This record gives sequence, C-alpha cells and structure tokens, in this order.
Amino acid sequence: MKNTALLAFIAFTSIFTFGEDLCDEYDRPQEAQMLIPESEFNYENALSEVTALKARLSDIPKFEQSWVPLTYSEGYLLKKVALNELAKNSIIAEYAVEDFCTFLVEDGIYYDP
Repeated sequence: MKNTALLAFIAFTSIFTFGEDLCDEYDRPQEAQMLIPESEFNYENALSEVTALKARLSDIPKFEQSWVPLTYSEGYLLKKVALNELAKNSIIAEYAVEDFCTFLVEDGIYYDP
C-alpha cells in the first residue's frame, strides 16, 4: 500500500521540470565524476527507482540481503516541492530550495553498493 501511495504521489507531483539548475551557487566538494547532475532528479528516474523497490519487496529474502537506495525519488520530490513553491512565489520557496540544494550537496552522488 505504501508503494502505491508513493507511486501516486510521484505521478501527482510530476510537472514539466524547468531547464534551470536551482543549486548553481552551492559548492559540491565531491569529485566531478561522482556527482549526480541536478537534471537527473526527474520523474522517470524516480519512478524507475520505486519500481525496483516494489520488485524487491515482492521477494522478502532477496530484499533483506540488498539495499535499495531512494536517492532519485527523494531528490525528485524535494526538487518538485522547491519548483512548485517558486512558481507560487511562496514565502517558503527559499527554504524549499535550500532543502533540495542541501540534499544535492550531501547525498547527490553516485555510489557503488
């Protein structure tokens, strides 16, 4: 049920992503080849990640032995919130952008599980 709710939320919040980078002014200290570009936090990657999680949940012994990251899903949702708040000229837009950019700096890296 939680997977269905997450898929529905991702689908509901999917709007066309503007071509801009929200976090140009943030310094990302990791090596360049390890950084996930901001543009990769999109609906398709988030949906793919959630679909992989759903497949692994169907086989509990396999799931218990593997770790399923949700980096793209989390980044996509944070980015959508930031873009939606900016579009509304909301007073919390600055904080939503800061949340996404902090995530991008701290967790927006490729990894080898």
